[in-house]
Amino acid sequence: IRVPPLRERRIDILDIAGYFRERYAKRYNKTVHNFSTEACDLLVNYGWPGNVRELENAVERAVILTDDETIQVEDIPHELHQRPAPPAQTPDETTFAEAKKKWERDYICLRLKEANGNVAEAARRAGMFPSNFHQKMKQYGITREDCM
Repeated sequence: IRVPPLRERRIDILDIAGYFRERYAKRYNKTVHNFSTEACDLLVNYGWPGNVRELENAVERAVILTDDETIQVEDIPHELHQRPAPPAQTPDETTFAEAKKKWERDYICLRLKEANGNVAEAARRAGMFPSNFHQKMKQYGITREDCM
């Protein structure tokens, strides 16, 4: 069973946040009934790399910090103000060829980063000849600096 990450099911974010708001309001004996419109927008538009656990922690902190019945934007951890959500893309919108290219590009960058930009070492880690690795870098327009 595949459970998609929060960034792929934005319609669930406010329901899940509401559940955690009620849970932590009860735990900390606070009267917190809802989120402001701006706080809702912030929650829905954040990328949630930490998924549901990050959402839970953010809501718990907001409940603790608020002195009001409504959680405001300023009650939400500042880290969430920094990272907007990536554009939603479902598997139906991505062709196999596009997904493969993205994976190859990410893989090349990962190996370069692991090898501190050393192409020969990155190629060795990838099980490729340095010339083929370099060719893939050129194909995707990757420089060492892009991956560091």
